[in-house]
Amino acid sequence: MNQETLDKIKQSNNRLREMKRRQEVLATEEALSRDRTSALLDFVDDLVHRPPNTEQMRLLKELLIVQQKAIAQLLKYVSQWLTKS
Repeated sequence: MNQETLDKIKQSNNRLREMKRRQEVLATEEALSRDRTSALLDFVDDLVHRPPNTEQMRLLKELLIVQQKAIAQLLKYVSQWLTKS
């Protein structure tokens, strides 16, 4: 390969990297511009557009376990309150 061909390949690779970076920025801006009703619903919606990595899934699992415990405790208190009324 001659130098001209190598330069063209480098330019092409640079353009592709820049296009990918711009697409990621636009996807992030779009995700951030949506109305926020629930962080969990937003995260699930984002999974459709951007596949998660292992760390995100681990954090999501931990969050769901904590929320599950909190909801169970809340249901217990509501049930106790309703039986007292």
